[in-house]
Amino acid sequence: MANTIYIINYIYILLIIYTLGYYILKRIMNEFFLMERVKELRRELYNKELKQDEIDKIVTEISPFKNILGLNDGAEPLLMVDKDGESLNIEAPRWIFHLLGLKHKAVHLLLYSRNDVNDPVFILQVRSFTKFEYPGHLDMSVGGHVIGNESSHTTVLKEMEEELGIQIGHLLNSNFYHINSYMIEDIKPEINLYNCERRDLYIAEIDSKSIGSINFKDNEVAGLYLCPLSSVKDLLDHTALPLTHALKESLPKCLNFLTILMLVPWNESVSLTDVGAIIVSIWRNIPYSALIS
Repeated sequence: MANTIYIINYIYILLIIYTLGYYILKRIMNEFFLMERVKELRRELYNKELKQDEIDKIVTEISPFKNILGLNDGAEPLLMVDKDGESLNIEAPRWIFHLLGLKHKAVHLLLYSRNDVNDPVFILQVRSFTKFEYPGHLDMSVGGHVIGNESSHTTVLKEMEEELGIQIGHLLNSNFYHINSYMIEDIKPEINLYNCERRDLYIAEIDSKSIGSINFKDNEVAGLYLCPLSSVKDLLDHTALPLTHALKESLPKCLNFLTILMLVPWNESVSLTDVGAIIVSIWRNIPYSALIS
């Protein structure tokens, strides 16, 4: 009798092990074939002209496997754009853009104030430690994706309010300025991030008194890092503090613009837009390191 019970228990344990092994192997195989399918889609869709019904079918196909792919990205609707940032009028959720490397638009705003000797001090954000991308990293003052048919200008205003709790009235002259746009790829295979975005880059000065109005309304920002101009080169060259891809790419472009702007004799009757039109053709060719070293 004892031997019979022992055999039954042994068979029962084997069945459990077999069942678990089967499901583990099945999951591994599903993940393998799913990733092969994702890689295939990335190759197929790279620079391909898509139609809305095609992207809708892909979203329907991949959606059930978001958890397997470890996708914790948002679902807000983004529009596909071409390499020049022009809308193709094709909409899809944000996570599919970041999974497949589809081109879309984003904005970055760099805020700076001035210290007692009138030198610029850049206001950088520390990203929330719960963010899917670059948790706890230093980032541009404000950043975000352009949702749907929003303009980049509207997106800057919205993100400035959501992330830092400030409005355009807190900025010097109640304005911010577009200084550059560029296409970039930010690839992090370990989290299935294939981010291909056209970034519209803005800059604004904020009065030191208005810095006290900054508050973190939506918990996307964990803190602020005030970086004087004299420390920017060290910040970008060293790895002691983790920096986002966006900060590494956008901050030098802002420095180029600001450094040249400070060398231009200022006439208050001339708008920053007019000055920008004069210098925009040369600022790209002057490396920031040569100007702030």
